[in-house]
Formats: sequence, C-alpha cells, structure tokens
Amino acid sequence: MPRIEEEVTIKASAEDIYKFLLDPTKLAKLLPWFEVKVQEKDEDHQICRCKLTTEKGETFTWQQRENFDPEMLRVDYALIEGDWKNFTGRWQVNEAGEESELILQVEAQPKEQGIKAYLAWPFFWKQMRRFCQEAIQAVKDRTEL
Repeated sequence: MPRIEEEVTIKASAEDIYKFLLDPTKLAKLLPWFEVKVQEKDEDHQICRCKLTTEKGETFTWQQRENFDPEMLRVDYALIEGDWKNFTGRWQVNEAGEESELILQVEAQPKEQGIKAYLAWPFFWKQMRRFCQEAIQAVKDRTEL
C-alpha cells in the first residue's frame, strides 16, 4: 500500500504542536472537507468517527483509534471500521532548535476493487496527497508563532 508523507517546519514548540494534534476537532474546524467527532477519550488514546468529502462529492466515513505517545510527541491512528480496506497514519513532531518539524504519514486503500477502483486510483491518491498537504499546512498556520 503506497504511503503519503508530508512534512513542514513550524516556528513553534514541539509540545504546543503536539497538544494541538490531541484534539482533532480543532483541525477539522480548519478543513471544510473533514469532519470528526470524538466518541471516547482516555489518557493514552481516543476513538473518533471521521468523514472525508472529496471535491467530486464522494464521501468516506470511518472510525479510527488514535494512540498518544507524549514522550515521542507522536499520534498514531488506525482504522477500526469504515469505508477503507486499510487506513493508518501518524503525526510526528520533532524538535529542531527553535523550530519544530511536523511529519504526517498516511496509508489508505478504499474497499472498492476491480476496474472502477483501478481507474479511480490516480485521482484518489492525488486527492489524498492534497488533503495531507492542506492538513499539515493548517496545523502550521494555527500553531506557528
């Protein structure tokens, strides 16, 4: 399964960026194509119901578990159920002097199979890459000093 990886340098503390990432509803408010509702939250994880809408109006809905690692400043997420065959990802924050580096990795594969999926695959990955670029830029815009 192909992986999308985006990274950006942010003039903010790694801890502030990490804290922002722990509340996905803040990010969803900045991205009109993404909706999220936190269904359960604990000290080390949360369960979220998500919806992504493409520019063609197609929607993907799913439930994911997000695991928090405050020592590594990392949030890993993985599919529980939904419109994906596979879906995993990670936000990683690294200190870089007075700045921080934010990395977003996503691996996703829709459930749909066959010729229709084969023909739609390039469009799907173009959309996913754009979504990742917009998401990481939104975090930068919101957290940068």
